[in-house]
Amino acid sequence: MGEFVEQPAHLRTTAPRPAAEALDGTDGGASGAGRAGDAMLRAEPRMVHFGGFRVGQAHEMKLRVVNTAPEPRRLVVTAPTTEFFSIRHAPQGPLASGMAESITVVFQPAAYQ
Repeated sequence: MGEFVEQPAHLRTTAPRPAAEALDGTDGGASGAGRAGDAMLRAEPRMVHFGGFRVGQAHEMKLRVVNTAPEPRRLVVTAPTTEFFSIRHAPQGPLASGMAESITVVFQPAAYQ
């Protein structure tokens, strides 16, 4: 799990991995192709986009995270830090291989920016 913890800059020998790459082992590109054997979790859909929203209304999108590793994995979700986004997630404990957990992402804009 050390690959999810960023080392201090003075100890780093390589650039930190992008969040999408850290999640599912892919390069974050449109093809979704990754390094063989590196994927642990897969997000469906890969990207959450809130287009055509209305100010003052809550908009929700459901995200599924699937364990693609051969062994159980614990899914740790970090809540958004802005007032406009929130999540609903009920952790189920270790996620068995092939199983998924759902995360609902809520966007409630206060103004157009």
